[in-house]
Amino acid sequence: MLAKKLVGEKCYLSPYEPEYSDLFYEWLNDLEVIFTLTLINKTISHFIEKENMLRLCKEHNYLIVDNKSDKIIGGCGF
Repeated sequence: MLAKKLVGEKCYLSPYEPEYSDLFYEWLNDLEVIFTLTLINKTISHFIEKENMLRLCKEHNYLIVDNKSDKIIGGCGF
């Protein structure tokens, strides 16, 4: 279950959790997704993404979650 830390009309923020590293691994290796980011020239391994997620969990980083479906639609940090 995702914790609701900051709730808006369409989405809410929930703290990063290590178990969601698989989702971010998929996104960061999808050309459609990374084309809009500065990661176009990088390949992210599953190991690296798990390490990144563990680091991000210790900081002010959040999952962006759709209110209606509770589906993770992105991430952000402060």
